[in-house]
Amino acid sequence: MTHTGGWFAAELVLEAEIPDEPDFGGKLFERRVVLFAGRDETEAQRKASEYCQGSEHTYENEYGARVTWRCLRVLAVTPLYDDELKDGIEVYSELLDTEPGAATPNGPGRVIQLITLDGIPEVSPGDDLGSLIAAALGAAGIGLSDDDVLVVTQKIVSKAEGRVVELASVQPSARAVEWGERWGKDPRQVELVLRESAEVVRMAEGGLIISRTRHGLVCANAGVDLSNTGRGGAERATLLPEDPDASARVIRERLGELAGARPAVIVSDSFGRPWRDGITDVAIGAAGIEVLADLRGTPDADGRELHATVVAVADELAAASELAAGKSSGRPVVLVRGYPYRRPTGEDRGARPLIMDRARDLFP
Repeated sequence: MTHTGGWFAAELVLEAEIPDEPDFGGKLFERRVVLFAGRDETEAQRKASEYCQGSEHTYENEYGARVTWRCLRVLAVTPLYDDELKDGIEVYSELLDTEPGAATPNGPGRVIQLITLDGIPEVSPGDDLGSLIAAALGAAGIGLSDDDVLVVTQKIVSKAEGRVVELASVQPSARAVEWGERWGKDPRQVELVLRESAEVVRMAEGGLIISRTRHGLVCANAGVDLSNTGRGGAERATLLPEDPDASARVIRERLGELAGARPAVIVSDSFGRPWRDGITDVAIGAAGIEVLADLRGTPDADGRELHATVVAVADELAAASELAAGKSSGRPVVLVRGYPYRRPTGEDRGARPLIMDRARDLFP
């Protein structure tokens, strides 16, 4: 149920740097609950984010050690029902030896929420996805934070950007006709696949075409898809966005304007994988998130240095989100909350780092 007007409790995570206190490993963490008044959860979330951003302060403790406190993130905002309160009253805090949300050997593991959004209508060319997502969040009473991640399916991005083709408008080439007749495929779809391919990697028995797209993605049928294309979908095809990273940036900036927060945004699509059956969702576009977590040089659980481990965190978030949303639920947007992702420190390269350099391809 959406809570409008009143008080909200914001749960925050703060970090203290104490360089001269080795007993704490140089750091201490605090879980704090602070109250805010708001017309709805979105306003309360905005107030909590502003409080968090302005919380950094430094002082000298009673032992002469320099202490710097800063707020790391807003974990959750929960409605209350008591009007006799004031902004900024601290109702609970707890000192912790480890960061909340980080898995510990003797405590509960990290909790990551996957929240599917209802209320996203059928998307048409020219639709403002940022506006549609902001409206769905508001209708559900869900506030948005800079620490959140939004996973948006490629299909609605392509629809909004007009990357939809009526098959009746496609004139197939002789090559497309020959391949279609050979394997019982619609030659118009085959033609679109050939047009969208920067390189045809393999044309396999059964009619499957593995392509390298202009984005550098290697996938089935160059991402051309006849499913979930709306009314008359059997006679339409969707193509991949021209620039999925740019698509993610536009959504992120639009949400900053409308919802007061700029979460990380991932554009996801379903891909097969070499030598494994089944498909899984991966990130084909991203904004505001480091899509790879490079663990090389860090110790494993036994203290051994890692030399080759680089984790595709954006792909993992995309796959987890698909589990929550499902393939045919009509919920093309998933809010991921509680994952401590890293933001780009320099140029935001989007999802490009996920594409392997062809010089490293062992099976060219």
